[in-house]
Amino acid sequence: MRFSEEEIHSISVQIISQLIQGFDLKTLTINLFLPIARFQEIDLSSLLSSNKCKRIGVNKANFEKQTMTSYLFSDEKQIQINNYGIPEPLEGDYLKPTDFDLVLVPLLAFNEKGYRVGYGKGFYDLFLSECSPNCLFVGVNHFSEAIEIDDLEPHDIPLDYVVTPWKIIKFN
Repeated sequence: MRFSEEEIHSISVQIISQLIQGFDLKTLTINLFLPIARFQEIDLSSLLSSNKCKRIGVNKANFEKQTMTSYLFSDEKQIQINNYGIPEPLEGDYLKPTDFDLVLVPLLAFNEKGYRVGYGKGFYDLFLSECSPNCLFVGVNHFSEAIEIDDLEPHDIPLDYVVTPWKIIKFN
């Protein structure tokens, strides 16, 4: 399904509202993905310039190693679009996966147990596996309906929550 820019903006605003209402972001260090426009990802970037979060880390992907490194967000000037069309930090103070209280995860779909379908590269599964046991994994999705996922892998990590434009779904 394709969305217009206006629809993506509306969905993004609704999800940000759900996040602010459902989680005490002012007390949390969060890992925030920056949206890939061509994939019509939810755009949570307005949280970067708000006072709604204690501390925010943004990711830089290493496609050779299929890893992500997170940097403390300090200024819009540190963000640049890479060759893959992904906004990412050029520099910044390094944040370890264990520094985060909450990781926001983009996804295409999820099942009733909190497993997700992403873009199939494994970046987030590896990153989530390195987070502390108390860290919350929160997916954001355009839709509220769970689907059946047939190809779960042993390294797949379930989410604790999925936030949609209309509700927050808790797993376990």
